[in-house]
Amino acid sequence: MRKIKIIIEKNNKNANFIFYEEDHSLGNLIKFIANKDPNIVYTGYNIPHPSEKIMNVKISTKKNNCHVNSLVLTLRTICNIMVILLNSTYKIIENKLRL
Repeated sequence: MRKIKIIIEKNNKNANFIFYEEDHSLGNLIKFIANKDPNIVYTGYNIPHPSEKIMNVKISTKKNNCHVNSLVLTLRTICNIMVILLNSTYKIIENKLRL
C-alpha cells in the first residue's frame, strides 16, 4: 500500500498530501516545522475521521511548484531532530547505568 498521495492544485502554489496510516503525532510535527520555512505561507493538517487512518496536509508556498521540496525538507528536519533526541537519550541512559 502506498504511504502518501500528492494532489497539486491548479495555481501551483498549493498542494495537498494525503498520508496513510499516520495521525496527529506526525501532523503536528509537520505543521510546526514546515511553518518555520520562509518559502511556506501556510501549513495545516486534518484527520477527517478517527476511524480512517488518513491524514491530510495542505502546504501553500510563495513560489510555484516547491511544495514537494518543502515537505521533503520538513521531513528531513524532523528526522534530524529525532536522531539528536535519540542520541541524547542514549547518552543519559548510559550515564545512569554507569552510576
